[in-house]
Amino acid sequence: MQSMTSVSSSGTPAGVQSSVESARPKTSGLSRVESWPLFWTACLMALSVAGASYYFADGTVRARHAWHEYLRPSGNIGQSVGIATFLGFLFMWLYPLRKKIGPRRGLGKIPKWLDVHIAVGLTLPALGAVHAGWRFGGIIGLGYWAMIIVVLSGVAGRYLYMRVPRSRSGVELSVEQIGGEQRKLLMEIATLMELQPEDVRSLLSGSSSEVRSLGILGTIARLIRDDFRRHRVVRQLRSRARAKGIELKHVDARTLRRIRALSMRQISLEQQVRVLGHTQRVLRLWHVAHRPVAITAFLAVATHVVVVVLFGATWFY
Repeated sequence: MQSMTSVSSSGTPAGVQSSVESARPKTSGLSRVESWPLFWTACLMALSVAGASYYFADGTVRARHAWHEYLRPSGNIGQSVGIATFLGFLFMWLYPLRKKIGPRRGLGKIPKWLDVHIAVGLTLPALGAVHAGWRFGGIIGLGYWAMIIVVLSGVAGRYLYMRVPRSRSGVELSVEQIGGEQRKLLMEIATLMELQPEDVRSLLSGSSSEVRSLGILGTIARLIRDDFRRHRVVRQLRSRARAKGIELKHVDARTLRRIRALSMRQISLEQQVRVLGHTQRVLRLWHVAHRPVAITAFLAVATHVVVVVLFGATWFY
């Protein structure tokens, strides 16, 4: 079958390339920002393993340990990590301020700020654990566990945020804009597969059952179930096409990877638009719940810092 449009030298259909630029899915693998928490957490875990004989000893043994002056919460290493934890906690509050400012040149895009916000947040539990010497009692424990709740809440919020279709600038798409993006994606996939858009829609479509009423847990369960189904459909793309009498032998490996990436985005939009109202409602409720938890954690951590400074339990004066 002849290709529907010409293909540019980059391998993308010339007639479709510019129209789907805003719909390009993320490539596989971790970005540099997403790699930060993994790297720093690995470093902190290596430090914890190296100091395991200190961290996991009882109080009397710890006091006589050769590394006590360095690894205790008020020691050079322990308190330096604590300062980094507090600075990271302060940095986390820049993201809500950035959102309030709105689009501004020179300040960076809000989605990038969110990526950094999440990356910093994911390193805080390991930083706090090393600072506390892996002992969580008293106000230190209150601050630490409040921080853990904030981080877990943030991960849940990020999951919901990513299930609401948005442009590259982070602006939420309307139902009409989502429909336009879906049509562009179908056109490019159809061109790459040398099929008609209707055939592609049939190949990638899932259950068309309407979602009438979902509670909070029901919405989250539906989103997770859709995630698994989406990956399964894309993984089985060749076999699903063959079952419909479509052979993809003419498609090379690189083009097939591109088709799969676009298909993932197309199915994702189809699934998300079905539960869009429910997801938006749960995300609004999350915002209401997340803020007081974050404020509680900040007050606990700030109180700990003030007490430490007032009692002079620091190495810097």
